[in-house]
Amino acid sequence: MSAFRFSCLAALIGCLMSMSVQAADDDAASAPVAASAVTAAQALNTGYPKGRYQVFDADAALESDTQVAAGVPPGQKVWAPMKKVHLEAVLLALPEPCDMKLLAEMVVAGGVDFNSLPKISSCLRIKTAKAHELSVFVQDDVAAALTKSAKPGDALQLNGAYVYASEVDKSLGVVITGTGGDTADKAAQPGKPKVDKTSCLELKTYAEIVKCTKEMDKRK
Repeated sequence: MSAFRFSCLAALIGCLMSMSVQAADDDAASAPVAASAVTAAQALNTGYPKGRYQVFDADAALESDTQVAAGVPPGQKVWAPMKKVHLEAVLLALPEPCDMKLLAEMVVAGGVDFNSLPKISSCLRIKTAKAHELSVFVQDDVAAALTKSAKPGDALQLNGAYVYASEVDKSLGVVITGTGGDTADKAAQPGKPKVDKTSCLELKTYAEIVKCTKEMDKRK
């Protein structure tokens, strides 16, 4: 190999190595930025918990979650993550503006950005199955719908997020996020095992499958 060809080859190898090092430096420099962006996005879009609503006994929660033990300073219990709940109650009063300070503090304490939630600026009074009167927070869009469609004395089906229990004023920090039928997971209730119809499909005849399915429906 002539000296000229050798020098050209050496120059080419040196150039390629320089480009490889520069690319690696660029990747290393951009990695922290990408990771930070993802982390920020996750933190800002936490919002309400995902999954099915669970049947919520507000009376039991008032008696247990807000009970102050002897010698223990009053405080709050914050659920992290929030509990997704479904409850039935009687409407006592239509939504009215209320203080959001404690709710905002408890949402943040539970690891959620309060500003990531839909706007909340009002509360409504409800009555539980055991006639306890309870004030719950309600999203503005839900409050507007209730104002148009409901009146005091109506029985309501409510879906929401259970954020905290306050031992200071014996209150429950529940945010109503929607209304509707019982969308709770009945299988999660004590004493009600999950009904699985897939076993019916293993039967041989159509008549047997139909009979099995009907029997399963009766167990709900």
